[in-house]
This record gives sequence, C-alpha cells and structure tokens, in this order.
Amino acid sequence: MRTRKRLLPAGWYPDSAAEIEALVERWEAEARKSDVGGGAEPGGAVAAIAPHAGWYFSGALAWLAVRSLDPGAETVLVAGGHGAPGLPVRMAEEDAFETPGGILNADADFARALAEALSGAGFALAADDRADNTVEVQLPLLRKRCPDARIVWLRVPNEARSARIGELAAGLARRLGRKAALLASTDLTHYGPNYGFEPAGTGQRALDWMQRENDLPVLEAMARMDEDETVRLGEERGAACSSGAAAAAIGFARASGVLRGAILGYSTSAGRSPSDSFVGYGAVAYRP
Repeated sequence: MRTRKRLLPAGWYPDSAAEIEALVERWEAEARKSDVGGGAEPGGAVAAIAPHAGWYFSGALAWLAVRSLDPGAETVLVAGGHGAPGLPVRMAEEDAFETPGGILNADADFARALAEALSGAGFALAADDRADNTVEVQLPLLRKRCPDARIVWLRVPNEARSARIGELAAGLARRLGRKAALLASTDLTHYGPNYGFEPAGTGQRALDWMQRENDLPVLEAMARMDEDETVRLGEERGAACSSGAAAAAIGFARASGVLRGAILGYSTSAGRSPSDSFVGYGAVAYRP
C-alpha cells in the first residue's frame, strides 16, 4: 500500500494525536457558544470551504467548516488549490494518507471514476505528488470528524469552470450510491509587502480595507453560490488564493440541492500576530 507521509514541516499542525484532540476540544467548545451562520449546530452540510493556513492562524475556522460536514460521510473529496488558470486538475495517487491521528484511506474507486468523468468533460489531469498545504492541513481534522471516510485528494485551477468538477463529483456519488461530501480549501486576501499587494496603503486603514472591501465581497459571493464572481474577485482583486476550490464546492453543493451557503466565521492573521502583512480567512458551509 502506498501511503503519503506528512510533507509539511512542523508548525503547520500538531505532531501528535493528543495535541490535535486538545485543540479540537477547545475549538468545539468555542463553536458551541457561537450561533454565527448556524455555527453552533454541527453536521448537515454536503460541502464546505475552509482556510488552509497553519492551525495557529486558521485552525479554529477550518474546524468550523469541517464540523459542518456529516461525520458519517463515506467519501470526502478535498479540493485544494494553488492552481493557476489553465493548469490541470491534480489528483493524488496514493492509497492512504498519514495523519498524527491515524491513517485516512483513499477512495481509489471514486478517484478513478472521477478522473474518467473529468477527462470526458475536457479537463486535463496530472498526478499531485508535491508538498502543498491546501489539502494536507485539512486531513487531520477530517480524520477527527469523519474517521471512516475515504479521501479523494485533488487540486483544481482557479477557473469558474471548476464548479463543473464539483457537479461531476456529486453526480458520481449519486450513481455509486455513495454518501459523499466536498471540502474546499482557500485563504482570502494576502495583503502587504510580503505579498507585493498594498492597494490601500498600510496600517489599520489597510486592514479595514481588506476586511470590508476585499474579503467580505468574496465571502458573500461564495455564500450566494456565485462561482463566476468568486473566481473573478480571487483573480482580479487577489481576494482568494484558491478560488477554483471554492467554485468546486459551489458546484457540488448546487448539484446536491443546496440553494445558498452560510458564512460560519471570519478572521485575519493580524488578530493572532500583528504585522504590516496579513491574510484573511473565512469558513462557509452548504446545507440543503
């Protein structure tokens, strides 16, 4: 059996199951105190969007997204990003994925069938054999939430057409009689000199601009399930680094009968580590 070992260095997420358990218990307690976007009620979502920074910055929001999924899901597709427009859909070929909490098995049958459907729909495909945080940081949380689920690891290009990937996956799940969910992975605006993006200057004025003028509009586009606007804002305004993944979640949700998403939460790296460069993070759930 080919098992993908952890590729991200220490610091992205804990090294031990005990540390993960402690963090998730704390985040779960915090979530149950909140009713923002229905955040106090876990489960019920067929798709969700989670941030993918190191857990110190965005782990609590990622858990809000992951806990919205059905813990009894048989297959969870994790749609990562960092794929520029025109790049192929990248799919992992391993049989299993290592996490500190234990192994997550791949859903090889679903992945093969999805690859055939994608190829038939005109998508280029490639193996995903490189280290990338967008999928890997979600796996320990999925191991906690959906321990028996099998995983389909893919990364998609930042195109509105990536919504079709989600639609094809939802249709395939119905044909196979598989209880499936899709977790998309994207951060929001990367602002400041570290990222070469400073349209609103510096300081608090810049942070306010990022939150109100860049991050909120893209989160609202995700919630109203507008993949065209989500990708446009991501590509033209730098409002999302993996907007194609969000489009895939929208497509999966729409094909599963969802009419609108709910914003579960929002934060920035500035709230954890003040700096002249900062990143926005959001979580969205799609419930029928």
